[in-house]
Amino acid sequence: MKKAEIKEYRVWQGMKARCYNKNHNSYCNYGGKGIIVCDEWINSFDTFLKDMGYKPDPSYTIERIDNSKNYCKENCKWASKQEQNSNKGNNVFITAKGLTLTVTEWSRRLGVNHMALRNRLKNGWSHEDTISIPLKKNPELKYTKEVIIKLFEIGVNVEDIAYISGVKSNTIYRIVREKNN
Repeated sequence: MKKAEIKEYRVWQGMKARCYNKNHNSYCNYGGKGIIVCDEWINSFDTFLKDMGYKPDPSYTIERIDNSKNYCKENCKWASKQEQNSNKGNNVFITAKGLTLTVTEWSRRLGVNHMALRNRLKNGWSHEDTISIPLKKNPELKYTKEVIIKLFEIGVNVEDIAYISGVKSNTIYRIVREKNN
């Protein structure tokens, strides 16, 4: 197989272009910020492939674990789009109930619209209140057992879960007990 046919080869070329080609549309976010490719990888696709291995899935892309550091074996991994989105520099994080997650991750866990959480933060709400005070009931949301369990596990109290979900408190207690048995 020719190198040009290997998906990882295109990733390697793209990584170098972002860092060194001033005409590349993403140069300003990489090379323009001083991000470079390590000496071991810059001229050796074989070393890059040996260090990184093949993508675990065709949709995976290369991710720098620490966005302020360079492309090198110690700072790179293959990541899904969801992982990549959690590592963007413009993410907003909420720390509550002992967890620090992006707004999008909290919205998934809570089964609520991420914009509602963003708006609360923008309006000066504390992190705890942002995720703890129930949103108005939304009949379009589906409160499955999994969502109810996740809400309980992150520390939302049963009364709040009952209010936002429309599910009776005793049913929520039963769902949680069944999960723990």
